[in-house]
Amino acid sequence: MTEIDLERVKRSILRVGLGRGFVVQGDDGDPGIITAAHCLPKMPECRFPGADGPYYNHMIGPLGEKPTITARVEFVDPIADIAVLGGWDDDYGALTEHPLSISLPPKEGPAWVMSLAGEWIELEVTLDFDRTLGVAKAGEAFAAGMSGSPIVGLDGSAIGVVSGSTVRLVSIATESTPEVLKFGDSDPQPCIAYCLPPRLAISAKPTGRR
Repeated sequence: MTEIDLERVKRSILRVGLGRGFVVQGDDGDPGIITAAHCLPKMPECRFPGADGPYYNHMIGPLGEKPTITARVEFVDPIADIAVLGGWDDDYGALTEHPLSISLPPKEGPAWVMSLAGEWIELEVTLDFDRTLGVAKAGEAFAAGMSGSPIVGLDGSAIGVVSGSTVRLVSIATESTPEVLKFGDSDPQPCIAYCLPPRLAISAKPTGRR
């Protein structure tokens, strides 16, 4: 991937609660925000609340800033740990001008994720038999606060989402930080194309395969 591609991807990543999310374009033309379900302050009563879904105040905002914008939950899967948010505030439109496409992941190959410091980390991912993404050495790439980040494929599209509920968290002490939550090294992450409702997942296209 080129630096231009990664900068475009970065513009799609938002602050969602205490984690992150990213903008995608639905087949109906409306933008949605994908995040990890555990980033929601409260789990909805059903998986497909749609237009009747609960609204959460101060839920989303630009990356690196305090969330100030209201969002509505349109879909949630607490087992896969993935959710889709829709807009309500007038500021939502300006915040979602740079959507990512969704792609089916390769059976194995490189991918990228953005660290808390805004740096891009290259990963090696595999599509597991249960249609989750295996990430080699996830503990070196993921940290608390990155939940909801996109895992990006070769073409710059989103193939997975960083999930905190499907991984083992361990406490690590460093000289500069007494305690840091890090992810386990071989736990699966949600594969977006296989977790979303048709409105979003139907537009998924295959990436280059190895």
